[in-house]
Amino acid sequence: MSILDLIIRLKNAAMRNYDVCKVVYTQYALAVVIKMKESGLLVSYRIIDGEKKTKKSSAYVEKYIEVVMRRLTKTQKPLMIHVTGTSTPSKPLYFSYEKISNLVKGHLFNKIFIFSTSSGIMTAQEATKNRVGGKSLFYVEVLQG
Repeated sequence: MSILDLIIRLKNAAMRNYDVCKVVYTQYALAVVIKMKESGLLVSYRIIDGEKKTKKSSAYVEKYIEVVMRRLTKTQKPLMIHVTGTSTPSKPLYFSYEKISNLVKGHLFNKIFIFSTSSGIMTAQEATKNRVGGKSLFYVEVLQG
């Protein structure tokens, strides 16, 4: 599962007003979900073992990550209103530390950028604090109120 598939599933769940979204488990997807929870975009997550599947030569158990979406308390609208993937496999976008700090200082008060750095998955604020650059994965536009 790619990261773009993960964020599209989360965006579709938010648009359909679902409280829970289930995505395929990978270590990379789990790291992104953990970072989104730390940023306040998600309420919680848990790892679920799926049913046992068999292929021609081996049997395996597919795992899932069950994610609980965060909503605004007054209106019960989803917190994530727009999710955009910034990098694609054919065109990755890399940002230096200076460019990331300009993003943080700029007008992006309601956007949360997620980066893949040499130190792991980070938000733009954490990358600026640690003075590392990296590949931009996606950003989430957050509903204020």
